[in-house]
Amino acid sequence: MQDRCRRAEDLGYDVVAVADHLDMPAPFPALVSAAAVTSRPRLSAFVLNAAFYNPALLARDLATTDQLTDGRIDAALGAGHVEAEFRAAGLPFPSARERVDHLERTVLEIRRLFADPSHAPRPRQERMPLTIGGNGDRVLRFAARHADTVALSGAAPGTGPGRHRLVGRAELAQRVRFVRDRTAGRDSAPDINLLIHAVAASGSRRDVAARLRRFDDAELTVPEPAMETFAPVMARLDRRT
Repeated sequence: MQDRCRRAEDLGYDVVAVADHLDMPAPFPALVSAAAVTSRPRLSAFVLNAAFYNPALLARDLATTDQLTDGRIDAALGAGHVEAEFRAAGLPFPSARERVDHLERTVLEIRRLFADPSHAPRPRQERMPLTIGGNGDRVLRFAARHADTVALSGAAPGTGPGRHRLVGRAELAQRVRFVRDRTAGRDSAPDINLLIHAVAASGSRRDVAARLRRFDDAELTVPEPAMETFAPVMARLDRRT
């Protein structure tokens, strides 16, 4: 993992992210490990399943990890949706409404605790950036009001319980508009992050970059196996040529 983190930094990626799933390494130790071998990229658990965490304990873990990584942590939270992981952890699987309720409480409580100068431990950053990830209307409405970055998952409920489908470019563009239409009253609109589930090496780099410019001001997250494949496209997007 540390070798891949070094390589991501060498390729110019801005963020090194780890997932929060039961069959993967625990996110907070993994982020500390990534920080030990990199110096520039931001670090994020993308995204933490809020339903697995008590808000006060999560605030402690985020603050401590931020201290151990020289203030490079981006907090990223989602409502959680993989029922099998709840069952594997011996936890009840709440309804969608209950999971979003808990996500909202968690975000507001972490913000409150970090704004309290007497709260310990304190993050190293004065204000830790917050990403909220999801696709449904309620999560995106909340994220549009409270998040620094809104991460669109690229997936939506499918047919049948626990099933999901990938969304197309038109539907993704509609979700982006949905968020941007609900940021009135904020001093600055949140950034948009698009999770790219798969990268296919087809077409020229110029053609791929041109298609991606439909979301020109969005952040892009690609899976680790696609890191090398996507790097030349990322470089072309950065050059805006």
